[in-house]
Amino acid sequence: MAGNTFSKPFQTKRVVLNRDGSEPGSGITRSHVTAPILDTQPMNAVTRPEWTWTRGQIIVVSFLDGTPEQHDFVKQCFREYDVNLTFDFVDAGKREKSHVRITVSGGGGFRSLVGTQAIEIGKNDATMWLCLKHWREGPSLRGKILHEGLHMLGFEHEHSSPNCRIKWIPLEVYQYYKKMHGWNRKKTRRNVLGRLQAHQVDASKYDPDSIMHYEVDPTLTQDRFGVPENLELSEMDKKMLKWMYGSKL
Repeated sequence: MAGNTFSKPFQTKRVVLNRDGSEPGSGITRSHVTAPILDTQPMNAVTRPEWTWTRGQIIVVSFLDGTPEQHDFVKQCFREYDVNLTFDFVDAGKREKSHVRITVSGGGGFRSLVGTQAIEIGKNDATMWLCLKHWREGPSLRGKILHEGLHMLGFEHEHSSPNCRIKWIPLEVYQYYKKMHGWNRKKTRRNVLGRLQAHQVDASKYDPDSIMHYEVDPTLTQDRFGVPENLELSEMDKKMLKWMYGSKL
């Protein structure tokens, strides 16, 4: 997603979950269901294998703020992921048991930690930000929430794929993101121009239709290649989700 949507850079060690999908030492037990595993990996999408959740796991989600209507809209979006995971939404007062904590207050834009990075963060701190000055439900907001939700499930930006071959005009990109979003060069490199290394991710064929791809203004590329704002999960996004987590049982 273009605009304020970006994954927060975060350095962390890998946390190995228990076989039942629970966190080591958490005291929280969860049922674990083994879903059928696909024979082959989809040819698209960019995911972090070390930060994916366990199939069949219950991911406990807490809202730190917001209205019941806002919470319901987010829940509705999360239900669109056809995966063998359960999202258990709990009150803010029970956030000490949560894996993911969502804030919708303020106007700080959209971002999320990637996958199980979230369980390394303090229980009073947000791991996903869905922040608009004026909350307007509709296709654009839904698309942004689906984008951040895929970060939560272990997806990286599609344009950061080691197989992405966009021919950027860097100076134009820096100027565009500074003017449109107030980003400095470091932030623009991290979220737009930077490429992940092949050893860091599961990635193969580049998918410009992915909801994890930023919008690309054709004036920012040497060959006038452009990508519209993708507001729907692409077919390959869905296939990768199924390959990673299996379908709902």
